[in-house]
Amino acid sequence: MDDSSRGDAPQFESNRLLDVLIVAGLLVPQILVIAGKVNPKTDDRFTGGYITFIGLLFLASYYWSDKSVVLRGFIWICENFSNPRSRKMAFFYFALCLFFGLITLLHVSGS
Repeated sequence: MDDSSRGDAPQFESNRLLDVLIVAGLLVPQILVIAGKVNPKTDDRFTGGYITFIGLLFLASYYWSDKSVVLRGFIWICENFSNPRSRKMAFFYFALCLFFGLITLLHVSGS
């Protein structure tokens, strides 16, 4: 029997390079902070950029969650840890992270 006739869920495309790049983008800043190379309390550009990056990942997870395991994890957070439970909560988390990230970045230019 052909699998396509059963109406199964769409096939997930795994893109390991994209996963590696996203995980590196999430871990390298944390490693720099742990190693003492960056002080997040004094370097607001670093903190604002990192928060904005996380917001962009939530936005990307809404549109391209089938392209990456990491992005599926972000959309899973929206669907399981949010109230209301919905994929559209990715827009809320994107806006929230973008707001706080830009406020932090604007604080740098205002100093």
